Amino acid sequence: MYARGVEQHRDPINCACLNLRATTRLLTRQYDEALGGSGLLATQHSMLNYIAMSGGCGAAEIADFLAMDASTVTRNLRPLVSAGYVVVGTEKSDHRRRPVRITAKGKRALESALPQWNTAQDAVVKRLGKRRYAQLLELLSELRETQ
Repeated sequence: MYARGVEQHRDPINCACLNLRATTRLLTRQYDEALGGSGLLATQHSMLNYIAMSGGCGAAEIADFLAMDASTVTRNLRPLVSAGYVVVGTEKSDHRRRPVRITAKGKRALESALPQWNTAQDAVVKRLGKRRYAQLLELLSELRETQ
């Protein structure tokens, strides 16, 4: 499927963007299916985890961490707010800042989704092996750091 040769990176079928996006779509579908019973999509699960880990953050911080634009973050926050998983407030010192915080209901949703997420995550690690999975994370981290 992939071209071989000295200049294989010059073959459009070996485009890093094309291959990463295709793989991301497949993995997202697998995680969405695994998380199906939790009521969360993979993107919502990731966002909710970051909000929980941060202890409260603005949409710009979420966008930075998830490499999304602000309008996509806002659109993806809406169902989390509607479900009562997060609240968006205002800060007394800066009314422009609207911190997003996880609720008790959001924490329970993450806890109940954890076994399903673990199943999806374990399947990826099993397919690649622990060493190659660690290498993948290192490579992805390098690509993110250069941006």
